[in-house]
Amino acid sequence: MRTRRAHMLEVETSHENDNHSAMLASAKLTDDFQIVSPPKSKGRPKQKPRAVTAKRNQAIVMVEEDLEMHERQMSLLTVYELLDGDPIYKLTHEKLLQFKE
Repeated sequence: MRTRRAHMLEVETSHENDNHSAMLASAKLTDDFQIVSPPKSKGRPKQKPRAVTAKRNQAIVMVEEDLEMHERQMSLLTVYELLDGDPIYKLTHEKLLQFKE
């Protein structure tokens, strides 16, 4: 036993299929049909000017810090040398404070 609603859906579906096949039959087979290829990527996306400026400023700050450390003749090796043996609090503290400046 089919319900009335199921019968109505079946009739609507067959009617839609008839319309679709009629449209296909009326279309000319000589019509140009081209598949458009997707756009090609153009590499990495461009950075916004604000991001470029921020990155440049960050690099400048890092270079300036490196120059200051080089002028003071300080590096991580300096820290290891301070802690080697018996470090004295006052000397170690003064030297390590220079890293914070």
